[in-house]
Amino acid sequence: FAGAYRYLAEELLNLFPKAQLFFTTASGLGYWQNSVVERRYRTAEQQRKCANLCAATLIDWSAEGQISAILTYPQGSGTEEDPYLWGQCTLTNADSTDLMHPTVTGGKKYGRLAALVIKQRFLDIYNM
Repeated sequence: FAGAYRYLAEELLNLFPKAQLFFTTASGLGYWQNSVVERRYRTAEQQRKCANLCAATLIDWSAEGQISAILTYPQGSGTEEDPYLWGQCTLTNADSTDLMHPTVTGGKKYGRLAALVIKQRFLDIYNM
């Protein structure tokens, strides 16, 4: 992540020198296999390091987003012969209907956290 984030930050700041950069960590939602939690947290840890290296403000959805991700898998193997049977298993919760996309409730949780971090960032700028 570090090289890609650095390149992205430099290019954006070249185009918009007065921009305030905000990075987010991975939300934790997604169709993962193997150790779901470990992979999500390792990814978020790297994203935190990148934000720090790029002097960007971090919106830490991984640690503070409080979105519910169920760790059950659908029936089926995902192949053409044995497709996932999404409608026959319980993947729905208040925050996501498919483990990938937040519902309105989940999106509002992310939005509130992002708004709080952005507000705090700009209040710090104006209170200097």
